Amino acid sequence: MSGILQVGFFTEATIGQQVKAGSLKALAVTSADRSPAFPDLPTIEQAAGKPLDISPWFGVAGPPNLPADVVVKVGAALDKASSDPEFFKQLETIGATLITGSTVSTFTAEVGQEEAYWNKWAKDIGAPLQK
Repeated sequence: MSGILQVGFFTEATIGQQVKAGSLKALAVTSADRSPAFPDLPTIEQAAGKPLDISPWFGVAGPPNLPADVVVKVGAALDKASSDPEFFKQLETIGATLITGSTVSTFTAEVGQEEAYWNKWAKDIGAPLQK
């Protein structure tokens, strides 16, 4: 860090060490719930009274014509990996939490909600949308 940062939005994995060392002050988390890595840090809603839930997330996607049996195999492998306690520990090191019970349809719906949210945000601030 160069010492001139005034404000920013960062992932816990990016700034966690600086926050824990005291060289950077975190004000709040942008998720709906407090972070397990920083349980004393309030959410934006708790700190400012306005709801905000923008959290980085990762997903697995494939081409639209991916065979159903491949989708099932990949889903089973992801379910197996995500049930491993070591996997949970690794997620915690980057400030991540596992979304359980996700399916192809719920993930597709979540991606659609994200797209709608950010398209509205871009429109509200006058940013051009790309199709």
